[in-house]
Amino acid sequence: MRTAFKLFVYSVALSVGGISVLAAEMPSKSKGLRELRLTYEIFVGGFHSGHVNLSVHRNSKYYELFAVTTSMGPIDFLVGFRSYAQSRGEVSEEGFAPYSHHVNNVWTGDI
Repeated sequence: MRTAFKLFVYSVALSVGGISVLAAEMPSKSKGLRELRLTYEIFVGGFHSGHVNLSVHRNSKYYELFAVTTSMGPIDFLVGFRSYAQSRGEVSEEGFAPYSHHVNNVWTGDI
């Protein structure tokens, strides 16, 4: 069986900024396991304001999503925002059924 590395690159321009997306589907040695990683670079008014890293892991029975959002540039100086999110669930013939979701948001000065 042949395993291939797939790389997709998209770019979207918005009137107030732009979002660049880089997605890579990683091959896996484990049969049926899929992994997808997305990186979003966020620009507002021409300033690099942050980025989001999203990972998706899935096999035939379960899935997990993990996202990290980090502010950058002037926005980071003003608010220093960080967000960590994780969702887990089951995969069945009926679709996806989440069973947990956790989010931690940290602003400047939060401990």
